[in-house]
Amino acid sequence: IRTQQVRVWRAISPVANASGPQDPVIPTVVVAGTEIDALGWCAPGTGPAPPRGPVDVAAWRLSPDGLVATPISLRRTAPGAGDTPYAALYHEVTDCVAGYGCSGSGVPLLAPTWAGGQYVFRYRSADGQTWWFGADVQILPEPTLPAGTP
Repeated sequence: IRTQQVRVWRAISPVANASGPQDPVIPTVVVAGTEIDALGWCAPGTGPAPPRGPVDVAAWRLSPDGLVATPISLRRTAPGAGDTPYAALYHEVTDCVAGYGCSGSGVPLLAPTWAGGQYVFRYRSADGQTWWFGADVQILPEPTLPAGTP
């Protein structure tokens, strides 16, 4: 099995004024791969109003028709220490993980990968700046190699 972790940063212009996670004005970017282990954001480091920490990030999973938004819990996995208003990566925290089962003890589990679907994130900095953006997570099948390929 050939594996390689690839980090891709996609530029997206978030919106400040959304009525909630179902608002169709929220821009969405496609994130595709055989596994998506983390999702996150990177705020602009320069400009007229740089972000101020600490930040609050909330996320929702949208139903396939986009009409229902279910809040999801997040755990920041990078950076590992400290708090920064400039960038972070997250894993979903859940009661059950596909392929692993449920904790059974009420202890939330860290999902090893993101499931396919539509997600919306709200970033709010300490100075009140609020930004909304979305990710369309698409899980692709593992590529098959031609016979005889090492």
